[in-house]
Amino acid sequence: MCLPQVLKKEQKNFITSEYVHPDELARYYRNLGYYYVEKGQYQLAANCDIFSQRYYKSPMVRSELKYIAEMDKSVNIRPNIMLVRAELADQDIPLTPDENIVKLAYQMIQQMIDQEDKKKAQYYLEILGYFLKKDELKDLQKQINKL
Repeated sequence: MCLPQVLKKEQKNFITSEYVHPDELARYYRNLGYYYVEKGQYQLAANCDIFSQRYYKSPMVRSELKYIAEMDKSVNIRPNIMLVRAELADQDIPLTPDENIVKLAYQMIQQMIDQEDKKKAQYYLEILGYFLKKDELKDLQKQINKL
């Protein structure tokens, strides 16, 4: 199996590289923020929104933080980023995508191509597409299209 350059073992922290969709990662944390608002965990929701800014500066975060502050006046909407990271880690919220999941999705694509299962290969390619930019996926898409 020939992994794309981004997934090779020598590539140390591909999560912070140019291969990753920062807007998708930011959306992940914002969605967690929405979830925690619904659960009434406003500080955790604010921290998720604040952490999302690490990947992509969305204007939505400002209005969401304002809403959270209105819901619970005790929420610190300008906490130290180290406190944000610590709380997310305490809640078992990953601070980066899991490299093993990305590699597993790639391996599943290869397996589905080997089994000539175009539908499932495309499914796993879509999962991989949440993490990697289209340039890295072109060769895989060509292989799937040949099925």
